Amino acid sequence: MRIDPGIHATREVPRVSDFRDRERRANPRTNTAFVVTVRGIDSQGEPMNVDTELDNLSGSGMYVRIPRRVERGARLAVGIRFSEAGMSGRVPRVAARGVALRVEPILDGSFGLAIAFTKTRVF
Repeated sequence: MRIDPGIHATREVPRVSDFRDRERRANPRTNTAFVVTVRGIDSQGEPMNVDTELDNLSGSGMYVRIPRRVERGARLAVGIRFSEAGMSGRVPRVAARGVALRVEPILDGSFGLAIAFTKTRVF
């Protein structure tokens, strides 16, 4: 195939450095370590009820680390308590249902778990 030298690109290709500080996700994320409870069935078919800390959260999903492996596509129930040190009184909570979008082993033996929300409820 021969390229015609008279044809010029009308759009510049962005450099990697152009994306360094730009969030490309549709929903912004927060990285506050709120307490999270993840319930479901692990990869061994056993019921799982794990308390952990949130790594990040958006309107469409979340990422946590858990000590047990779950299968990709597994249905999960999640409870998030939005409280920080020094907070008193009633704190907002979210109950969500979701599916395991990504499961990745971590060197310490735990598993990184990305959950896509299918239903959420604030109370």
